Amino acid sequence: MTGCMGDESKMELQGFVDLIGAAIRNTVTDSANVLSLGEDGHMKLIKAFIEANQNFSNAKMDSYLFTSRCRFPFYEIDFGWGKPVWTSLVSMPVKNFICLMDNKEGDGIEAWVLLDEKDMVNFEQDQTIRAFTT
Repeated sequence: MTGCMGDESKMELQGFVDLIGAAIRNTVTDSANVLSLGEDGHMKLIKAFIEANQNFSNAKMDSYLFTSRCRFPFYEIDFGWGKPVWTSLVSMPVKNFICLMDNKEGDGIEAWVLLDEKDMVNFEQDQTIRAFTT
């Protein structure tokens, strides 16, 4: 059957989806195990993230990191001052990073895109992207 994990050059879409799904499940399990170690586990994950980004940055290929914070209830958090009017990401020490977050109303998605200046100009001028932005 084409699409199995054996020959990626002939992989069909469902095989690719299955491969990515398995990788995500394994990463979530591994991360949960590391996070159960407390602060040491958190530091291990942060260091691994920074190291992976440095390896990607040093590689002779373009790489992009994507994540989604959609469906996390950031706008429901109340630390005693009331619910937030707006939430955002803190500064990320990475390049080519895209993070999706729900908007406050829950009827749209904000895309946080970190690119170098040259790529950002191209990104902002892309007509397909402009058609989906406000």
